Amino acid sequence: MSDSNPSVDDALAQARALEKAGQMSRAAQLYREVLRRQPGNKLAKKRLKALQTDKSPTKTATAMATPDQSQINAMVGLFNQARLTEALATAQELCRQFPDFQPVHNFLGVVYGRLGQDAEALDSYDQALRLQPDSAEVFNNRGNALGRLGRHEQALSSFERALQRRPDYAEAHNGRGSSLQELGRSEDAAAAYRQALALRADYAEAHNNLANALQELGRPQEALESLAAALGLNPAFAQAHNNRGRVFLSLGHYQAAAQSFSEALRLRPDYHEALGGLGSALHQLGQHRQAIECFRRASQLQPDYVPAHNGLGLALSDQGNHLGALDSFQRAIQLNPEFAEGHSNLGNVLADLGRVEEAEDCYLRALAINPEFAEAYNNLSQVKTFRNGDPQLALMADRMAMPNLEDKDRLHLGYALGKAHDDLGLVDKAFGYFSQANRLQKRAIGYDIGEDEKQFALIKSLFSENLPALTTENIEPGVRQPIFIVGMPRSGTSLVEQILASHPGVFGAGELETLGRVMPSLLREMVSSGGAPDDRSLGRLRNIYRAHLAGLKTDRAFITDKMPGNFRWIGFLLRAMPAVKIVHLERDPVATCWSMFRHHFGAGGIGYSCDLEDLAAYYKLYQDLMGFWRERFPGQFYDLDYQLLTENQEVETRKLLAYCGLEWDPACLEFHATNRAVQTLSAAQVRQPMYQGSSQAWHKYQAHLQPLVRGLGLTG
Repeated sequence: MSDSNPSVDDALAQARALEKAGQMSRAAQLYREVLRRQPGNKLAKKRLKALQTDKSPTKTATAMATPDQSQINAMVGLFNQARLTEALATAQELCRQFPDFQPVHNFLGVVYGRLGQDAEALDSYDQALRLQPDSAEVFNNRGNALGRLGRHEQALSSFERALQRRPDYAEAHNGRGSSLQELGRSEDAAAAYRQALALRADYAEAHNNLANALQELGRPQEALESLAAALGLNPAFAQAHNNRGRVFLSLGHYQAAAQSFSEALRLRPDYHEALGGLGSALHQLGQHRQAIECFRRASQLQPDYVPAHNGLGLALSDQGNHLGALDSFQRAIQLNPEFAEGHSNLGNVLADLGRVEEAEDCYLRALAINPEFAEAYNNLSQVKTFRNGDPQLALMADRMAMPNLEDKDRLHLGYALGKAHDDLGLVDKAFGYFSQANRLQKRAIGYDIGEDEKQFALIKSLFSENLPALTTENIEPGVRQPIFIVGMPRSGTSLVEQILASHPGVFGAGELETLGRVMPSLLREMVSSGGAPDDRSLGRLRNIYRAHLAGLKTDRAFITDKMPGNFRWIGFLLRAMPAVKIVHLERDPVATCWSMFRHHFGAGGIGYSCDLEDLAAYYKLYQDLMGFWRERFPGQFYDLDYQLLTENQEVETRKLLAYCGLEWDPACLEFHATNRAVQTLSAAQVRQPMYQGSSQAWHKYQAHLQPLVRGLGLTG
């Protein structure tokens, strides 16, 4: 049929001409087209009937004309050599020469599909089916093309028509599984993949696809088994390596995930999905620069790849580049306005920047897209004060009551509902929700306080001998000086950092993960080398930390690191960098522990914060170690009482600045007006003037907190 879409009269004339030329199949095709447009056309009906009953030898021979084998071999050879443009041209020419030869139309569709031209491939498969309506192979190929076009219902129908004609067609069972999975029917998809494997046990692609379905069904270990089978059959299966990385990522096995993604990239250097996965793994491992590079390469290879823009935003945010993170999340949302996670992540950055109302709007948008998005409810609870009648209250409660709700969702909802009922003054309900959330978090983390007890004992043992006196440290000009702000989480470290970061000579870097990553290996080094901090290990600590500071984008001389848990490393820091400034925050122990218990600290969490007895035990470990440091290093760090700071703001601020070697600056009293990102749970509080009542908030929960009070050795 002509590409010019002729009128009915022209089409009839062309058909008659084709008949005279002996091209009966093409003539019949035109008559069928006329009848599609004019079902009652008598001439077309008459001539089509005549053609269907005409068995003349001449016409039959013409209709059955086929290319010779050498032509077919040449076409297939080009395809196998990946010379796809040449294969396409050859297939198109053979289709013109032999319009009634079904296999060449099918093959043309395969070539189009390999070139990513699935609409054209679909046209070729439809033509093949007009010539041979019972071809299972063509229905299978057609299903694949429809799937790539996102037309999954039609793809499913095509695969099922293939299976009607050939029930033992493993590839069609596999394709059917893919369509079912895209339609959200993961259980049915898994069954289809298993049917394919029952017919072909060595079908690596079906093993890989089964793994994807199992992962979606929340069965990661079974998914890993299926992926192992796929890779056992085909070790060079890049997609299976990538998918294994995804499973490891979901399990929190970040190093293993990084290795799997790296292997996928070794096999396919331009694999944008594997680059995105590697970026996510590296981000979780704290390797933010490398993660950023991966995400940027992935977005360059595939500019509309939403996960790369989202991942880049997360990594930039953790590196302190909040404006860059904003751009990345906004790009992700621009590409996919229904991307609920992107809206929630954008809200987190806006909250860090103090743009609370905008953040709330983002969380509400995320929940409008996905009303089951539990983490977005928890994020919303951090910026919203709930009142009776707020619609989110009923939505969260209804969701929480669902019997099959995943633990991670129940955890987020528990913290959110606890905060909401605290806002409403419903103490008993609030405590119940907080307790439920913490039980789930502790189970997810698998915390054992015995491990912390061992670490604290090891730290003290390394300083059991009389060590040389601290030397004077000569600081070279231009070398950035750290100010460590340490203590228990929720003890006021964020407030003190905000005060110091309001000074023109100080850059607030937030909670740097450097020491947390390097100290465990250094501890092992010290133990193996004699059981004391030696010059080699301390030099390594100093060099690694100063190199990290040098990489921060700031021209200020002092940089704060407010990772609270760095109190564990005070002795090591003083021996590695004797001139270092360390500010230790102390706050009412019950207030500190209660504030920790009621907050969610992210997926990794803080294990000891999830149980009142663990909190008390850990707090005593912390008190004991701080006493140990005071004994070993008297007067070498600064103890700051949070309560005194809130009661005598200017006096204590002046003393703090003097200890840090900073000139007085009144901007430090207006810390709440400082325009900087704050990435902690205290982000909202530090944007308000000094508040004096926060340490008494636990008293209304006094009856519930007796295990904590007793564990701390206090009277209730």
